[in-house]
Amino acid sequence: MLQLAFVGLVLMVILLFVATWSSRKAVQRMKRSQQQQAAFEQTLIEQVRQRINKPQSLQLLPQTAEQHVLCSTLDLLIEELPKQKHIDKLTGLINRAGLKQALHLHQPLHQGTLVLVDLYRFRQINDLFGFTFGDRVLQAFGKRVKNLPSSPTVVARMEGDEFLFYFESPLAKEALDDIQTFLLKSLLIDNTQINLTLQLGLLDLSLHHGSTSMVLKRLDLARIKAKSCKPNALGSLVAHYQKGEDQIQLREHSLVSHLPKALEAGQLSVLFQPKINLHNMQLAQAEALIRWQHPEYGEVSPAEFIPLVEGAGIIDIVSMWVFEEVLQQQAAWLAAGFELAVAINFSAKDISNTKFIDQVLAKLNAAPVANRLVVIEITESALMDDFESVIQGIEKLRVHGVNIAIDDFGTGHSSLAYLKHLPVDEIKIDKAFVDGLLDDAHAAEIMQTSIRLASNLGFKVTVEGVEEQPIADALISMGADMLQGDLYGIPQSGEQIQQFILSGQSGAQ
Repeated sequence: MLQLAFVGLVLMVILLFVATWSSRKAVQRMKRSQQQQAAFEQTLIEQVRQRINKPQSLQLLPQTAEQHVLCSTLDLLIEELPKQKHIDKLTGLINRAGLKQALHLHQPLHQGTLVLVDLYRFRQINDLFGFTFGDRVLQAFGKRVKNLPSSPTVVARMEGDEFLFYFESPLAKEALDDIQTFLLKSLLIDNTQINLTLQLGLLDLSLHHGSTSMVLKRLDLARIKAKSCKPNALGSLVAHYQKGEDQIQLREHSLVSHLPKALEAGQLSVLFQPKINLHNMQLAQAEALIRWQHPEYGEVSPAEFIPLVEGAGIIDIVSMWVFEEVLQQQAAWLAAGFELAVAINFSAKDISNTKFIDQVLAKLNAAPVANRLVVIEITESALMDDFESVIQGIEKLRVHGVNIAIDDFGTGHSSLAYLKHLPVDEIKIDKAFVDGLLDDAHAAEIMQTSIRLASNLGFKVTVEGVEEQPIADALISMGADMLQGDLYGIPQSGEQIQQFILSGQSGAQ
């Protein structure tokens, strides 16, 4: 009886210890599962009972029963509690720390395949149903991955909605398809059907082996790349790591992180490419084009760094800087005795941002430049991606007399129904439709139809990418309003534009 009493007392001590340990961890893990905590406590108690009930233990150790119970308990706690650091409490899978330990046992990692699975747009589930519901989705998904086809050697929950699988053998396409099909099955949570989309990054260790930290970093690069991929036949976004992508990421990270300082250091500049009015062959407008002369990388194309700053969420900083530079240059031209309209490229995020548009209008009102001399360009594809929000921003700008142009027209798949309702002033036909214009009757017919359609809807038509006189002549005969391209002038500084105009070689509309 005395032994049983001490057993009960020690078990209470265990629960108190576990509860105290748990409360400390709860500060860091606010969404911990009470069910799993209870299961852990019950398992711990059961294992203590088993140790106490081993007769050989009492015979081998010169201890009282009470001392034996206490020593067994402490011994078990010392063994078990560190293991819990490697277990994800929500799913019961090993966590990132446990994964590194598991992969270390398979060093060197020269064979097999690593797969990193991200539940694409999982945040929407949390936003729609709440975090508790989201945790239940993760628990159900974690239970499913334990029964994954092809039997991965290691299955882990990395963090959030990311899960990792390690296969010791190469993963064939058929096996990968089976895995996706298995994981894409709908989940039923509280009578709510949840359909998942997978974002997968893959790493072939036979081609890209290395340390644990290195292969995990490369695997994450593949996962990030998958986000910009088109869905495959199963609806998943899948990307494989390719050699050299880690160096590309270092360059991209360097460009994004140094851009704000580059603006302050004067590494970026704005050039202006002429747009010629075909009705009088005079300079009608100029397009503002940003350039970056990097001290380490040399000239960095805007085609490279603009998408990066958009992805980093700082495109508004760049757009506003260009806008301010343009207003300053236009003010200088006015002081020199002439005015010139300038087209400035804004992203869909810029135009759909009410605060950004308000700042643009405030700066424009404070400048000596007439609102009609500002043309805001937005690409057709960006417009179609967020039509309603962008249209609101466009309408606000037009109310204040700012002109709007659709850039790269013909590449964004807008329908005629959308086109006739666009509150814009100008359509810029993409260079892709200029190539082959003289040799391809089909291309010529598309160009002619596009110009006629836009003109009938009341839009001015600019064709960009014009580099040869025969092409210019053809476009003039088709009824285009303005042409832009190296034939009429390469991008140049504001001072060069001023010299060109004041020399009497051109006039301004």
